[in-house]
Amino acid sequence: MWAILSYSGITGKTGRWLARELRIQHFNQRNLPQTRMSVIRWGNACRLWYSPPQVVNPRTAILEASNKLGALKRLQDAGVSVPPFVRICDGADYSSVLPGLARTASHYGGKGLQYVESAEDIPLNFDYVVKYIDKRAEFRVHVGEFGDVELRYLQRKLRLRDMPPAQVWNYKHGYRFHTRAVEDYPHVMELGITAVRALGLHFGAVDVIMDRDGRLYVLEVNTAPGLKSEPSQEAYLTFFRNIIG
Repeated sequence: MWAILSYSGITGKTGRWLARELRIQHFNQRNLPQTRMSVIRWGNACRLWYSPPQVVNPRTAILEASNKLGALKRLQDAGVSVPPFVRICDGADYSSVLPGLARTASHYGGKGLQYVESAEDIPLNFDYVVKYIDKRAEFRVHVGEFGDVELRYLQRKLRLRDMPPAQVWNYKHGYRFHTRAVEDYPHVMELGITAVRALGLHFGAVDVIMDRDGRLYVLEVNTAPGLKSEPSQEAYLTFFRNIIG
């Protein structure tokens, strides 16, 4: 018996939808399973009172990926290309990451982010600053590996025609993800696979950018991505169906 385990809010909405489509149960942090069932952790790292027969995405890996600063350090140590970053603290030297983006260690949906040009601009209630990369492309790489079951799906972020260019490419500024063929971006997909493996995840959505010189960087790995398009929804449904049988 299988169940989806997600948080409430935005990720819970996607988790409930996945559970309905997969015809399995759904739980969150306020309503945990009372029987010993296998779980798909959709961004939820809550402790369970039992050891599940099978777990898709380990609790410890989700905790690490959810701490964006800690995840960047882990990826860097594993040799994954990430932008330069500095933890915000007294006496820190920010010269290598300015201009940059101040971020909180935990963030979702483009929140917890502020563009900064000088050390004086850095908000002290944020956790780290990552160097601003003048990018020419941004991707979301969906990767899954559980036994012999694989997920490989790629999206590229594009700006709506009636919106002006922006420094921060998010939904508010008119940027949307569009499906692209994996075969057209093999190096992007390869980097995404490496990032998910480095964090010990069974699946994740990796945000990757390409600078003006064609260099690739991993920004973060999401363990409960928003699935707003039919192709992205179908990619995850197929992956999970092949796991649960």
